[in-house]
Amino acid sequence: DLLGRIWRHVILAWAHELLEERISTQSGGADDIAFAHVDNVSFPQPKGRNVNMMPFVLGDRTTLPEELHDYWPMIATCLETLPDEELLRVGYLTVHESEVRAGASQRRGGLHTEGFVREACDASGG
Repeated sequence: DLLGRIWRHVILAWAHELLEERISTQSGGADDIAFAHVDNVSFPQPKGRNVNMMPFVLGDRTTLPEELHDYWPMIATCLETLPDEELLRVGYLTVHESEVRAGASQRRGGLHTEGFVREACDASGG
């Protein structure tokens, strides 16, 4: 309903202001923020899909294969926090649908972000 949508935008704007304030008061600024809670989302029913770092245009659902469109509501929720000019950038989607025992990790434990470990590059001389 319309009132619910308005309230949601008010909450997102408030959260964005709080995040900006926090970033501006931290010593390292935005470079220190690794992730932020956007909203509670629901995952689609698993179908055994598995893609790793698939590029797509952030604001364009048609750049995702149709079999991944079930993930669009979750992606769109995250995109609501971005300025419009960011929606033309390329993002990367990883989906790994598999059964995981209670208390176990799907791949490895802890927070995971894509990237490389600098020490490994330094140690190899590369």
